Amino acid sequence: MLIDIDLRQFSGYFNDQIARMTRVLYQDQQKGNLPKLDATDFVKFLESHDPKLQGFFDILFKAMNPREKNKKTQESLKQKIMVLCYQMAGLRNKQVSGAKSAIGLFLVESGTSAHCVNTVAKMGFSSTYQTAFNRLDKIENSHQLGVKTYIQNFVRLL
Repeated sequence: MLIDIDLRQFSGYFNDQIARMTRVLYQDQQKGNLPKLDATDFVKFLESHDPKLQGFFDILFKAMNPREKNKKTQESLKQKIMVLCYQMAGLRNKQVSGAKSAIGLFLVESGTSAHCVNTVAKMGFSSTYQTAFNRLDKIENSHQLGVKTYIQNFVRLL
């Protein structure tokens, strides 16, 4: 009976933490911000935007037995836990897709085949090839328009 209560309490805590993290990441993404790429920055960002998330990342990190690993492996582990956090937020709310989009863009821009990108997407780690390709096309068009506008406004001044 005591174990059932502990499990319910832990489940409630874990659910609350994932919901809070998802909300923070979703709101940040809606502002047009890119996903955080550094685990330390990621933790500071989460904890500064929702103080009740303080210590949650550390709980996940400690669950991976970091004391048995060297410093380099521990740093790599922190990066992997950050990706796991993005994955959990994406599972809770499919609109939290910034990290998947960034991975998809990287794969497409690196010349990865459509089949490979779509396979990674089916595993839940990236956007599909077509989604990434469309996003890349939009970025390129926006850049070209920005350069054209700059030239029209400033080059004639030379």
